[in-house]
Amino acid sequence: MIHRVLRSRSLPLGKMLLFCGMVIGLMGGFASAQDNATNNYTCTGADLATESGSYASMAFCLPPEVVVEAEGINEANYSSGSEVAASMLLDGSRVELHLIYPCQAPQEELTPADLKPYLEAYDPIFSQAAYNDSITAPILVGQIGNLKFIANQRNETLFLVTADMNLSDATWGVFLENLMISINEGIAPASNCPGAASPEISSNEITSNETASAA
Repeated sequence: MIHRVLRSRSLPLGKMLLFCGMVIGLMGGFASAQDNATNNYTCTGADLATESGSYASMAFCLPPEVVVEAEGINEANYSSGSEVAASMLLDGSRVELHLIYPCQAPQEELTPADLKPYLEAYDPIFSQAAYNDSITAPILVGQIGNLKFIANQRNETLFLVTADMNLSDATWGVFLENLMISINEGIAPASNCPGAASPEISSNEITSNETASAA
């Protein structure tokens, strides 16, 4: 969930960050290569991967004066699904990217109103969110306490980005306009969903434990 410490299957994000020249956009292309060249943006890419698997690739471009500090990437379960979360600091303000995998994954494109219950199931604090209902695109934009966020749907996966309110609107806007997430379909972290196999104990381990107990 947002702003928490995730303990299972984690890797330092810094090990995966690499610099590259990419043309990227949150909804398929807000920025062009010419724009980025003109603005002299620095582009960064990373795989969102843990020891359990590679879940997505991301990239973003920012003005070179923005200080980017990688923090970490983690997997965790919530009450009705699982998530992969990565965090970083932009000019000292925390930004988190969450890939949310609901047990009951959406089977069709969600409207912004349909997306809200999924966020509230992920973290009940979203029931207190103030949304910007003037946004007509199929995304949710809002604020919770000292966090601002944007969320949308990528097929059966939900994508959520949060940022500290003290991150400047200019940096937040450039980050979102130049952010691309490519999700690896068919790959999801281990979950507590009904019917999901537990990653903690394999059948061989169970057999070994039963044999040891019998002995």
